[in-house]
Amino acid sequence: MESKQSKTQTLSSLFDYTENWYQQYFRQIKKPTIKIDNNQIEKGIPNEDIPKVGNNDGWYPFYGYKIFINKVKLFLENTLDEKITPNMQLIYYPKNGYMNWHTNSNNPSTRIYLVRAEENPLSEMRFENKIIKDNPLWSFNVFKIEDKTWHCVNALTPRLSLGFHYQGNLNVEQIGEKLI
Repeated sequence: MESKQSKTQTLSSLFDYTENWYQQYFRQIKKPTIKIDNNQIEKGIPNEDIPKVGNNDGWYPFYGYKIFINKVKLFLENTLDEKITPNMQLIYYPKNGYMNWHTNSNNPSTRIYLVRAEENPLSEMRFENKIIKDNPLWSFNVFKIEDKTWHCVNALTPRLSLGFHYQGNLNVEQIGEKLI
């Protein structure tokens, strides 16, 4: 069994790698203009998913970055000792960005998100019955998406996330224990 100190060193090594990548590469990318005027999070949970009004409605997907994504995927697979599937996109939220209420009901699974938030606790994922506040700089958020699991993202600080789907036998709490 891996010691707590060894896990902490391994996680620290991953976060050092991700922060170095962020500073050297991602910060240099010209970001598109992202609309931040359709945020409907505070209106409460709607009857159906709120559609995006355009490609840049509150957030923007970045595709590519396979080396970066696969490095995180390998870390997760080694840590959890199970296969996972990356979303293959980074989601960037500018300051005051958002992803409105939605369910992902068509794709249920346990989700693991690597998240970078510049300031704490100014970005969060909201669910019908809980809120996950993002830690400053890099951290993992783990949650389960089932039929009608309403959730949204509210980013009052710039936020970058990379999601993975997990279909293994560990529950959310067990995954969290292995990652922290």
